[in-house]
Amino acid sequence: METQRMSLCYFQVIPLQVRSGPQEVADLIPLPQGPLV
Repeated sequence: METQRMSLCYFQVIPLQVRSGPQEVADLIPLPQGPLV
C-alpha cells in the first residue's frame, strides 16, 4: 500500500516539474509531506 502511494506521488511530481518547474514543485511538495520549515 505504501509503495502504491509513493508511486502516485512520484508520478504527480514528475509531470509537475516538467510543466510548472522546480519552484512550483517546491511549493507542492511540502503540502503532502508536511511543513519542513
